Amino acid sequence: MFFHKNLPFPQTLPFDPGSPLRPFGPGVQKRRPSRRLKKKEKRGSESIDVVDPPSNKTDIANSPLASASSSGSKPSPGYSKPSPIATATAMILAENQIKQETMPENLQLSLDTPSTSAATLCALQSILLNKANNLIQQSKEQQREEETREVYSPSDEVFPVIGMTGGELLRHYVDELKRAMDRRRLMFTDTYMLAVMNDCGDVPFTNPNIAPPHTMGRQSVAQKFDHLLAFEYCKNTPGFDLLRDVERMIYFRLTAISFALLDIAWITAKTTSRNDERPVMVFTDGSVCTVNDYSFGWEDEITDKGLLLKKEHKIVYFNEFVTRLYRAVIIPFQEMHIEQVEYAALKALCILKLGYCEYSQNIRSLAKEQEKAILLGLNEYYEDRQDKPQRIGNLILFMGTIFEIIQLIIEQYKTAELFGLFNLDCISKTLLSV
Repeated sequence: MFFHKNLPFPQTLPFDPGSPLRPFGPGVQKRRPSRRLKKKEKRGSESIDVVDPPSNKTDIANSPLASASSSGSKPSPGYSKPSPIATATAMILAENQIKQETMPENLQLSLDTPSTSAATLCALQSILLNKANNLIQQSKEQQREEETREVYSPSDEVFPVIGMTGGELLRHYVDELKRAMDRRRLMFTDTYMLAVMNDCGDVPFTNPNIAPPHTMGRQSVAQKFDHLLAFEYCKNTPGFDLLRDVERMIYFRLTAISFALLDIAWITAKTTSRNDERPVMVFTDGSVCTVNDYSFGWEDEITDKGLLLKKEHKIVYFNEFVTRLYRAVIIPFQEMHIEQVEYAALKALCILKLGYCEYSQNIRSLAKEQEKAILLGLNEYYEDRQDKPQRIGNLILFMGTIFEIIQLIIEQYKTAELFGLFNLDCISKTLLSV
């Protein structure tokens, strides 16, 4: 698109020096426009040469802009090599983008008429230049984002203390959960050979309707086994070997207290349904007790010390714990349809955050690093899910409720020891006295 030398105020029009849209005037060499594209309009004493933009790809290929940019020959005198802005401008014209996206209606109408004025052409040039600049800027920003994404991703960050990425740490805790479930299958079920032949990792108890009733004697055995699993969990925790003796004891105490409680909620949520006519709670040894009534798992029994433990005493001592755990944790687990990866992350976060008030600076720094890594691992796990913020938020909200119930279970252990309801092993007594 060229301006004739007789065009009024040609030198006052803003234009790009490298653009093919250059005015003719004093000191500027003329370039003859193509006869095929030349249209002449006479209005009064003025005459304006107007060149139509190329209407198709063939015209673009034959245009002076294409020949000057594609061929290796030197352009003719008076014509400079087109700049990126000029190239983008020509492409916009060729694809008729100007009429669809950037041109006002009054300007579009003026372009369709044979009486295109100088002011209209000036406005057209300004709009084209702005459009081209915006396209170039967007292209540069997109390229920078792609380069940044390729160079670094948060999921690739290796944390210095634990020597793992967030995804690797999360997989570690999932493996720990599977290992604990296989050991319970070996210890408390008839399908123990599945744990020997395969790494199942599933909840070992499948039918609570045929499970034995929960008793204090069974609770004593299951408690010792939970301490063994908590010991393995601690020894395999990344960074545990860097802790001092007192710090290791604190971490093991928190793990042992939390281990059985959280696994009871997980096992019950996966083996029962909220719509069951008679809801039950499944303990870590596979025994069960009813929740809404006291018809099963609350019977009278003789303790290890030879004392009679009546049903009424069990209700007084343990009903609050059972009801609170079922309503505040197990039912939300079922409604959320909590997954194995999510539970493994929640379990690790609860153990790490439970003892913040007792931690030294050394163990606190380890706990914070692991928390950050676990959350990054969850973010990677939820990468393509629309409900990612909601599920992560639910896991974080669970921790406050779980901390409250852990205090209940500590009181339960102290009550059991005080009244001789069941024998506490040496480890439990030591942990309660710390």
